[in-house]
Amino acid sequence: MALSKIDVSKMITGVTPLTNGGTGGTSIPATNLASGVTGTLPVGSGGTGLTSGTTDQLLKFTGSTTLASSAISTGKIGQVVFNQGTVSGSHIVTTSTSFVGTGINQGITCSATSSKVLIEVYTGMMASNTDDDVRLAIYRTAPTNNNLSNATYGAAQFRIEAGTGGTNYNGTTFSFIDSPSSTVGQIYEVYMRSGAGASAYFCQVNGMYRLTCKEILAW
Repeated sequence: MALSKIDVSKMITGVTPLTNGGTGGTSIPATNLASGVTGTLPVGSGGTGLTSGTTDQLLKFTGSTTLASSAISTGKIGQVVFNQGTVSGSHIVTTSTSFVGTGINQGITCSATSSKVLIEVYTGMMASNTDDDVRLAIYRTAPTNNNLSNATYGAAQFRIEAGTGGTNYNGTTFSFIDSPSSTVGQIYEVYMRSGAGASAYFCQVNGMYRLTCKEILAW
């Protein structure tokens, strides 16, 4: 049986790599990892992997084996604005049994309609008669005037009763979370009233007060 002659030169094209270095007849171009590789790297045990991310993001599981990037926005404080100082005459006084404005207010404009606003009030209060009380409420006075302590908005109201003899000075911290659902500027003001008509005092500790508004990003 005759053997056929095989022409190896017609079966192999290109350059065969040389061991221990060497140049060969032509060069093999290097792969540019910055521009020559696209797509998503595989993830062990399945999944899709990540293709991109941005500043201030974190990794979270979206399934039992899948990771995804997510913005850190839940419950984060977006901004803080405040109004602090002292009132003329060392205090504000009223005998009204209906809420009246104190003139102490602070505006804030939320960055998103999903944000909430944490309102914090710090001051001193005093009721002049035994068994009477001072009551505070947070009003959202702009763009419309709403008493946030009514049934529609929740219990944004605080009260403190006088002690024996009616000389009860109190450093008071009072807070409430509002949901304005708007990116239009809001103004919050402290209102006050007497429980039964005796003199009720606000900013009683040297006339000092602080009203703080904090935007809480959506949670």
